[in-house]
Parts: sequence; C-alpha cells; structure tokens
Amino acid sequence: MKGQFTFRDRDIGSSQQYRAIGKCLAIFGYMSQEEIKYMFKMDRHKAHHRIQKLLDRGIIRRFPSLTVPPTFICLTSYGKDLVKKEGINEYVVDFVPSDYNLMWQNHHRSIIRVWWVLYETYRDNLHWVGERQLQREVVRRRLFDGEFIIEGIMKELVDGDWGKEVVSRWVKKRFALEVELELKTPKRYVKQFEQLAEELRRRVFYDKQPIDRVIYVYLTPTIYDRLERHKMEQEGRGVKFYSDIGFVSYDDIITLRGEAEIRFSSGVRKVKELL
Repeated sequence: MKGQFTFRDRDIGSSQQYRAIGKCLAIFGYMSQEEIKYMFKMDRHKAHHRIQKLLDRGIIRRFPSLTVPPTFICLTSYGKDLVKKEGINEYVVDFVPSDYNLMWQNHHRSIIRVWWVLYETYRDNLHWVGERQLQREVVRRRLFDGEFIIEGIMKELVDGDWGKEVVSRWVKKRFALEVELELKTPKRYVKQFEQLAEELRRRVFYDKQPIDRVIYVYLTPTIYDRLERHKMEQEGRGVKFYSDIGFVSYDDIITLRGEAEIRFSSGVRKVKELL
C-alpha cells in the first residue's frame, strides 16, 4: 500500500532510520546510498533494502547522478506530502531532479554527512536551516552552507549564599557552517573573510540575530592554513568578526563524530560540547 506505514515500521530501529532518511531528503533535496550507509553504519545490502522499501511505497524516486554511485534519490510529490503530514521536518525543500548540478554534488553530500554528525549528537535540540532554505527566506550579502541552532540545558558553577553551587539554565546558540573542500586563490579568501565580517556585523546590529560561532570544516591541512592565515590577517587590520570562529578537519568530524575537536579562537571544544 502506497507509503502509508513506511515511517512507522514495526521494527522501531528501522522506523527511526526511515524517518531520518525522510528528514535528510526534506532538508537537502537528494542523497545517495553512500550517505545512508554512513548515517546508520550499515552495509550496502541493508542500505539498498531501505531505499527499495521507500521506492516500493512511492515515497522516493531515483534519478541519474552522472557519477558514482550512478543514481541518487529524492522525494516524490507524495513523499514530500507524507514528510509534512507526519511532522518529520517543518521545511521541505522544493527539489526536483532537473535542479541537480553535477559540479556541486560532492560538496552537497559532504554537508549531509556533517549535518548527520550534528543531528546524531543533538537530535531534536538541533534546528537546521540549509542553503536552499536560506536562499528562499533570507536576503543577505553572504549565505553560509548552513545555519543551525542548538538548544539545551547548560550547567554552570556560580557563587551562591553557601559557597559554590551548580545552576542549570536553558540556552539557545546559533551557528553558521562552511564546508571547504577545495583550495581557493588568496584573493577569494580575502573577499570571503571581508564578506564574513560584514555579515556577522549585520547580524548583530541589524538582524538582532548574532551568530555565536562560525565553524569551518576543511578537507586538507593546506586549506586550513590558508583559512587561518587570512582570518588572522583580517584581524590584524582591525576587522572584528563578532563571532567565535573555529576550524575542524572533515576527516576528523566524519570519523570521530561527536568526539571531533573544533579549534575555536576561545579554545578547543568537541562537537558534543558546543553548548
């Protein structure tokens, strides 16, 4: 029967996986079998089974990727309606296969893996806004690869009437994410950090939605060296970023997941310690 029970599979574990696939497609538009294997730490046969079941229910469709693997998946119109109806994600990107761009697919799929690490760590306390949603909803000089908010309880040690005591409070922090997979020219890095400084200033003084931290995920040490050097050069010229900027290796965050360390200006924090 078309789609009716797929997101409520009898196997609780499988149900959570189908809902996660639906959420991912709602946010990013398309993905591959490789991302499903990574997300759930499963082999090719199990990932294929998950995809086939969603195909059989008419929730997703395949389309040619023109790369490896040869096909990607996306939600059908019925699948988009079902994701909304079951409350899997508030926003569903309006993606159709004709929107697909071969040149951006590797970057796109890398962002999915980073998103999954964050989602796996914070679950419902993570609220993600992807680049396509930002393009539709926000008019800005510079768009990030993604923005996300993490909410949760923070415990602090404070001075009380009887000495030190632990106080718990609910906090909400906003982050911006950039995934850097290719080396840019020095001129492009200068422009990138000039625009970053302007955008962060705008968020503080005009939008009244300051970004607490900007996270750069870099692929190679050379990319990291360029990013760090140009950031420091801008700061040396008196540029103020109004945000704590951090760097983390793509390989580290994908391999170590929540244990990966991000080097912020204020100090080192693990992915699982962003609050």
